[in-house]
Amino acid sequence: MNNPHSGDSLSRAARGGSAVASPRVLIAEDEQIIAADIRERLTGLGYSVPAVAGSGEDAVTLATETKPDLLLIDIVLQGTIDGIEAVKRIRATLDVPVIYLTAYTDEETVRRAKETEPLGYLLKPFDERELRFAIEMALHKHQVEARLRRREEQFRQLTDNPQEVLWMLDAETNRMLYVSPADESIRGTALQMPDADLDAWLEPVHSAERQKALEMINCARRGDIDEKGYEYRIVRPDGTIRWIWSRSYPIRDASGHVYRIAGTSVDITRQKWAWETLRESEERYRLLAENATDIISRHAPEGVFLYASPASRTLLGYRPEELLGTSAYGHIHPDDLEDVRRRDSDGGHFLSAGTEAFRMRKKDGSYVWVEASSKTMRHPDTGEIREIIVVTREISDRKWAEDVLARYEFIANASRELMTLINRNYVYEAANDAYCEAHVKTRSQVIGQTVSDIWGEETFATIIKPHLDDCFSGSAVHYESWFEFGGLGRRYYAVNYYPYVNLNGVVTHCVVVSHDMTDRKTVEDETHSSLQEKEVLLKEIHHRVKNNLQIISSLLSLQSNTIESEATREVVRESQNRVRSMALIHEKLYQSASLARIDFGEYLRNLTRDLFRSYSAGSVSLKLQAEDINLDIDAAIPCGLIVNELVSNALKYAFPRTKGGELLITFSQVARDKFALSVTDNGIGLPADLDVRTPKSLGLQLVNMLVAQLRGTLDVVSDGGTTFMITFSTGKTSAYAPSRPAHAGEENRIS
Repeated sequence: MNNPHSGDSLSRAARGGSAVASPRVLIAEDEQIIAADIRERLTGLGYSVPAVAGSGEDAVTLATETKPDLLLIDIVLQGTIDGIEAVKRIRATLDVPVIYLTAYTDEETVRRAKETEPLGYLLKPFDERELRFAIEMALHKHQVEARLRRREEQFRQLTDNPQEVLWMLDAETNRMLYVSPADESIRGTALQMPDADLDAWLEPVHSAERQKALEMINCARRGDIDEKGYEYRIVRPDGTIRWIWSRSYPIRDASGHVYRIAGTSVDITRQKWAWETLRESEERYRLLAENATDIISRHAPEGVFLYASPASRTLLGYRPEELLGTSAYGHIHPDDLEDVRRRDSDGGHFLSAGTEAFRMRKKDGSYVWVEASSKTMRHPDTGEIREIIVVTREISDRKWAEDVLARYEFIANASRELMTLINRNYVYEAANDAYCEAHVKTRSQVIGQTVSDIWGEETFATIIKPHLDDCFSGSAVHYESWFEFGGLGRRYYAVNYYPYVNLNGVVTHCVVVSHDMTDRKTVEDETHSSLQEKEVLLKEIHHRVKNNLQIISSLLSLQSNTIESEATREVVRESQNRVRSMALIHEKLYQSASLARIDFGEYLRNLTRDLFRSYSAGSVSLKLQAEDINLDIDAAIPCGLIVNELVSNALKYAFPRTKGGELLITFSQVARDKFALSVTDNGIGLPADLDVRTPKSLGLQLVNMLVAQLRGTLDVVSDGGTTFMITFSTGKTSAYAPSRPAHAGEENRIS
């Protein structure tokens, strides 16, 4: 077949083996003869036919598989979908140009075909020339449209940049020809294109800067270009202010006349705020530097002063200008200079180590402790140190406090008492050497640990924590206990908890001081054990004495049975009663909790009961008013014997056998260490010629001797009865120690 366009570049490339690939055309035709004819024609024109589809479904499948450069498709095809529907499905996933082949020209078919935007429409029958031109035009148009779409996309990306607004103005009519979408995000409202004009564009511009914006337009209208641009404010609909930077350009026609004005606008509000903030920050920092109590200084890397704040007057006595050009090293105490230079040698620059403490010389020659904190300023490109900013503050008070603290730490660490500081989370914040050594731990292994970490959960929960909680509630706590230490073994400690209260009155810590009491505890335990042994022995002695006295009483009782003389038997009975009164004392002593003191009130009740039983004094009633007073043995035995003699005497002589009576015994404490004992009867009274001071009877003689032994006084009243009143002092303030509530006014009657 002859090719009338064999000189065409596309055909030449296809036949001449050029590197340009032949366009690939997919044919969709259900008439096999027509399809074969079209394929041969296309091959002859230099096109490649990858496949021929006989139905709409095949066309969709083959187009997806082969991805052709052009689709030549019949509208009426076999299958369930026609060519138009097949094109719709293909164009949904592929950007491929389409030429329809059809014998139908009815309006409905043409309308449906138009919806798929074909690039050609060939009516059967057609000749090779029509086919060639339709294909070449379709391919060319598709390429042009693709380039336009790419350019539109690039232009859209450029103009839709939210950071920059592009705009264009007709220089003659002042009508806005174009404004990119970013303008709305900056202004807060959109221009009503295409009717917007220059006035509408200038409307949101702040009234104070509107003339400036207009001058920018007029500058471009005159053909000038201002490279610096213009800054002005706009007022958004919500009332907020935005800073805008704009620059305009003149656009000339072929004759050089300015007929368009183009420009760009950028929202610089953030930058404006940043610059303003920076300016304000610089002003604030300068204000702080000029008024700070610390010296703020700038130094060259070798330490030369480049700037010093006015605080240098107060701290060092120098005016700032007196320090400029001098080396900071020259103001450092010679004893500290070597250390400072050694640390600086690591970086080779003044105070490059960060924070250092040293002494600086004042203008008057004295020295002051300071702490200098530095910050290096480096070149952004090379990283080289350009200068060093130093903040210097006086720390004399802090150094003094540190020295005091060091002394306290020395004292605490020199002490063998265990000292710790515990916070409310039960965590150690301080511990002295003795405490760490006791637990065989370093200070770093104790500080920061909880109490349960060191002592164990059980010891902490059962012994230590309750006391810590009491301390945190504000109470000082003291207790003693045995503890098991890793380095000391089992030791007995007296532990003191002291609440630490801060300036707000809140208990924040507990100070724990523990003293080793093991040696004393051992001695105390041994002493206690020894005392217990002695108490047992003393009780046994009292018991044996009481038994021995009881034996004597029994012997006297046996002896009285062999005595026929009533007077003699009476003497023996009196002796027996005296022995029994002393035996009762020893009985009370070994039964008492105290081996040296007895409850004398209880003793009187037992003694008088025995005496009444001994004398069978059924007709005499007894009133006993005795307070429960503890007396030691030195007072109890004489008092017991006195009561024995007086009661025996009353029962024998005060009441004739044919007449009953009443006996009243009182015992009380009348002063801190002074006591009163009285025995009163309502009997016949004493004989008129009886002198109680020099009696002939043994009983009253014993009473006088025993009163003298007590260093007491004896008063006797005989008037319708007889009263013996003895007052004595033990000379011991601890004599009064009731074992139970006093029985003042208590009456015991024996009949």
